[in-house]
Amino acid sequence: MTSSLKRFRMESYNKTHDCSDDDSDPDDNRTEAIKKRHNREVERAERQNRENTSAVLELRDMEDELRTLLNLFAEQQDVIKKMKGDFHNPELTAFTDYGLQYLSEALRQLEEYEKTAHDMLVRVDTTRKDVSFLFTLISLFSFIIIMKEE
Repeated sequence: MTSSLKRFRMESYNKTHDCSDDDSDPDDNRTEAIKKRHNREVERAERQNRENTSAVLELRDMEDELRTLLNLFAEQQDVIKKMKGDFHNPELTAFTDYGLQYLSEALRQLEEYEKTAHDMLVRVDTTRKDVSFLFTLISLFSFIIIMKEE
């Protein structure tokens, strides 16, 4: 999941810093050139909106998956703790010694996985807030540009 989050961040960065649209002369004020520039701007804005929506949805999906994993880890911990309680029966101690060791190791591993998933959830939440803040800045910037043009 960490590599997915890093890949998501890098893809977003690369998409926002791609300047392949700048192939025409900005000083060309013919009607045809103005229409082409306007159409490219509309297409770029639509593409950016789709990408932004996709990015937010991907972050929500990551958050949902991490929460599902955390719930699964909690359920597994409950089952293992119950099993350990059953294995502590004095009549079964001779037969369950090794099993208790495995259950203790499984519980330790689950706690580690839970901590990792929680850390990843915090990072996803931080990224989602950062993306939301970026969208707010973009919309504010667009509003300022529109107000200057009027």
